[in-house]
Amino acid sequence: FSMAHGNRDGRNGMMTNGVLMNGAPPPPITAVREMVFYCFHVVESHFQGIIPAPPPPAVTNESAAVFTGWYNKGHLRGCIGSLVPCPLHENLRDRALDAAFNDSRFPAMEHSELPALTCNVNVLHSFEEARDRYDWVIGTHGLTISFHDHQRPSRTYKATYLPSVMTKFGMTQEDAITELIKKAGYRGRPSESLLNTVRVTKFQSSELEAGYAEYKAYYKNGHADTMHLNGKVTEGECANGHCNGST
Repeated sequence: FSMAHGNRDGRNGMMTNGVLMNGAPPPPITAVREMVFYCFHVVESHFQGIIPAPPPPAVTNESAAVFTGWYNKGHLRGCIGSLVPCPLHENLRDRALDAAFNDSRFPAMEHSELPALTCNVNVLHSFEEARDRYDWVIGTHGLTISFHDHQRPSRTYKATYLPSVMTKFGMTQEDAITELIKKAGYRGRPSESLLNTVRVTKFQSSELEAGYAEYKAYYKNGHADTMHLNGKVTEGECANGHCNGST
C-alpha cells in the first residue's frame, strides 16, 4: 500500500511524494477524540436529514486509511474501513456512514440506537509487506492478507484484522492467519502449500473510541461552534474511497 500523497508541507518540514526532504517518512497521523465526535455528528445529521458540518479544526485533512466501528453496549454493530489513503474529512464521513448503514453483517442502524452506541476510529499507518506470515507482532500490528487458490486461480482472497482484534480474542499468530483465511471466504482447510503463498501486509494504528454521551457533552460544553453547526456546507468526494473492508 502506497502512503504517498503528492507534494505538501510536512509537519516536520517539506514533503515530496510522501517522504520528508530529510529522507524520513512522515510522522503517522494520530487519532483525536474530535474524529470520533465527527463520526457521531455525521450519523446524527443523516437521521436529521441535514448535511453534516465540517469537522472541528483538530481534525486535519491529511490523507490516511481509516476504519470506523460502531458498538452497541459492547457488541459490534458495524465496522467498515478503507485501506486507500484519502483526505480525512471525507474518509471519516464516508466510513462512519458505511459502518452504520452498509455493513452487510448487520441491519441498518436505527436512530433510537444512538444513545447506546460507542464509536471507534482507527487511523492506519506504517504499512509494510511482511517477510513471511510470522513477521509481525501481536498487539502492535494489524494484518491484511491476500492469496489465491490453485483450484480457483482467477479469484483473489483478501481479509483484514485491526491490531486490537488479535489481542481482544487472545489469538496466536497461527490463529490470526487461519481466521483471516476463513474471513476471506476460503472454505477448505488451508494446506501448508497454501499458507506459504499467503501475502501478509502489516500495519499499525492509532485508535480512539468514545460514547454518545461524551459526544453530546463535548457540544454542551461549548464546542459546537468548532464545527460551524449553523453554516451550510457542501459534500466532497473521496477518490478511490470505496475500497472498503470490514474487521
